[in-house]
Amino acid sequence: MEFIRSIEFDHVLDFGSGNMEVILKLANALPGKKFVFDDIDSSICNWTQLEAQIKKYELLEVNTKLVSIHICTEKFPQLEGREFNLILVSGLLHELNKKAEFLEVLQSHLGENGSILVSDAFYDNIPSHHNGCNNRFMTKTEFEEFLKPLDLTLIRQWNQTGIQDGKGRSYEWSILEFERN
Repeated sequence: MEFIRSIEFDHVLDFGSGNMEVILKLANALPGKKFVFDDIDSSICNWTQLEAQIKKYELLEVNTKLVSIHICTEKFPQLEGREFNLILVSGLLHELNKKAEFLEVLQSHLGENGSILVSDAFYDNIPSHHNGCNNRFMTKTEFEEFLKPLDLTLIRQWNQTGIQDGKGRSYEWSILEFERN
């Protein structure tokens, strides 16, 4: 929360919102901000789920008038003409097959002086496939190589290291803030 509070923004896109638990907690802690929740699964990213999460976690500060839910039909957001000060991609990057194309599309929705915040797990060694999708998490080296050709600059990062997955493999969870060059 402290990481995000230090970023100036008023209009947020959360791509890959899933069950909306994390982003709703942010919306609750940051009243007055506009949030767009974007996901490909309308069975978990919908108004009924949103209201249930608000009730479950007692998120009484969420202003649902400042929230919109967008369901896309592909793995890329299709929000023509919309710009955001902050774009969040949490726990999603490893699930994408076309990561570079995805980030390029996100950049097209990034307003001037806006930030993209990526959070995900990164391993030292190549891990096995992630439960729930056909992909695996990236290694730190793969992620660094992946970023090189993109038109993004790393502004700051936070890492929690030494985390163990269910198979005893060590990884780090990183939150990385990028801006366009």
